Amino acid sequence: MGRDPYGHCQFAQFPHAINQDARLNAAFLRFSGSQWRPCTEWENPVWGILVVNYAEYALQIFLPDGTFYREVRLGGPSGATESAAWKPFAPPPADQSDENSNRFPQLDALISRLKDETYLRAFVRTIDASLASVPHAPNQYAQFLNAVVGRPLVLANFGFSLELATPPLKSQSSVSAFPPPATPTLLGYKFPVKIGDKDRVYDGLVGYFDSKADGVLGTPGGELELDALLTYFHAESDATTKSITKANYPRVSPYHLSATALPSPPDLARSHWRQMKLVGALFDPFSKLHLYSGVLPIASLQLPAWSLQQAMQRMTAFFHMGPLLVTDARAVRFDPAQELSADYNLVKLGEVADEDDDGDKEGDGGGDAKKEKIPRGVAIPAIKSAEWNWLAPFMVTATRKEKGQEKTVKDTKWNPLVIEHLDNKPKYEKGPYMAIEGFLQLKHPITAPDTI
Repeated sequence: MGRDPYGHCQFAQFPHAINQDARLNAAFLRFSGSQWRPCTEWENPVWGILVVNYAEYALQIFLPDGTFYREVRLGGPSGATESAAWKPFAPPPADQSDENSNRFPQLDALISRLKDETYLRAFVRTIDASLASVPHAPNQYAQFLNAVVGRPLVLANFGFSLELATPPLKSQSSVSAFPPPATPTLLGYKFPVKIGDKDRVYDGLVGYFDSKADGVLGTPGGELELDALLTYFHAESDATTKSITKANYPRVSPYHLSATALPSPPDLARSHWRQMKLVGALFDPFSKLHLYSGVLPIASLQLPAWSLQQAMQRMTAFFHMGPLLVTDARAVRFDPAQELSADYNLVKLGEVADEDDDGDKEGDGGGDAKKEKIPRGVAIPAIKSAEWNWLAPFMVTATRKEKGQEKTVKDTKWNPLVIEHLDNKPKYEKGPYMAIEGFLQLKHPITAPDTI
């Protein structure tokens, strides 16, 4: 063989290959019965939605339908603090009897890790770094909100497997005197699978959690290794994230199941599901996830558009604010008819009558010539009143039944108040003044109003 005049290598190394028909199965997974199975066409695989609250360096956590669940933010004795479940909104009807019921074990398991300050900082830094590589959101997402809250990212489990169309091929020679090779058979090989790609802008992966040893047989909340997020956007200073490299690619072995060897189609389906490698992914809901095996065509997964529609219409941007000084304490008062409900009832509140029914402005019992109407809201400078609501907490006495007996307790209720226009001119109002804290909430969802 002659020498290459340009000094190029004349040899090439080929990776492993499968010399028979095979396919890379990939599907979003949902827990059913005693194991995880592929989602059907009309099942939502999402088990959580995360939104970064840049105003407070916090993570807001929503349920798959867009209902607010909890917020974890920096601060407090341990460095990171979680908010009470559902607050400032009312809990869903099924949880009114027990707001701490373990209905969302996967989110609760993740929140227990996010309460660690180092973990939370690394998690948010990873999301921030990924935004430069994630594709632009479609038109239905209101881009102007990115200055206040980040774009929503979803959490979902998916699985993949390497299936052979036929049993592994064997030598058909009947005259060969050589013994079979000592190398592993095809079913003994473990092929690495790369999930996502940092350099491909059409891939939406931010990071993923590997599964525990029991894989698809693990129960929700205990199926994933949440100690470290594997990501392409790892910072060397972050100990709670790991960089995705060839050394830690998940690996799968080929398999073949004979339809005649199992008693029934359900048993065959369950056997296929048990072969899947389970992974929990954090990714952009508007983009696809891609899986690269090196031996088969690229497999991709994408959430159906309908799975995002309800959530995007319910989710609103809100963050803590205060203390604010209110010059007229009568304008901030609890109205049971306007209690903030679980479905985010953002009614437009106008002026309401003073609680003094006789219009007695001075409170002298004599009544006034004209019944006074005072604004029911909070005045905040540099805020467009038509865009925002103020969510105010009130301590209300309520009656509950415990063990068959009625008990009077104090409970926190919330009212949405309008933002009053403030012209920044001194009014020199008489005291006393009142300092309040609450939430500033955008009235419309995080999606653009004329889309979806």
